[in-house]
Amino acid sequence: MVPRTRIAFLERLAPGTTIPGAFVECGVAEGGTALLLGMIAKRQGRRLWVFDTFEGLPPLTANDPDYDKAVTFTGLCRGELPDIERLFRAHGVWDRTTAVKGLFQDTLPCTDLPDIAFMHLDGDWYDSTRACLTYLWPRLAPGGIVQFDDYGAWQGCRKAVDEYSADQPIRVEMIDDHGAVIRKPLR
Repeated sequence: MVPRTRIAFLERLAPGTTIPGAFVECGVAEGGTALLLGMIAKRQGRRLWVFDTFEGLPPLTANDPDYDKAVTFTGLCRGELPDIERLFRAHGVWDRTTAVKGLFQDTLPCTDLPDIAFMHLDGDWYDSTRACLTYLWPRLAPGGIVQFDDYGAWQGCRKAVDEYSADQPIRVEMIDDHGAVIRKPLR
């Protein structure tokens, strides 16, 4: 479901990450980009953490400016956890993967994560994206990278990123019309 331009960015950025730490994907859907990150993580001796409801996109809230358009996507982009596990086992990365099921705002605060080197955030909505930034950005190592799949696609995602980064020295770099990247300053 992710266009080739953003996959190419993942293929280029994640392997070049020399910063110690785990890889994280929030918003797994059918597991394609997570599998790619898992294969890179395995080659580098890293762990991959994947977070998803594994029940499709959750409902939006009033925090999403394009609610009327986006509400029709609730429940879509569904990947079942047993299917993801089979896919990852078939490619030899399940043993290096920790899967966490639930809403980001419920699971991220109580998950004991290691330091993070690279994150791929595909949460679509404001609340999901904001929860990822709130709970994961402090775990991101200096120089770490965050790639957003939906910055240009959904106004809620853009709003969450822009609000969170407003008080920090973060510059959003567009990958294509939807994807974006931010980097954590070295200090």
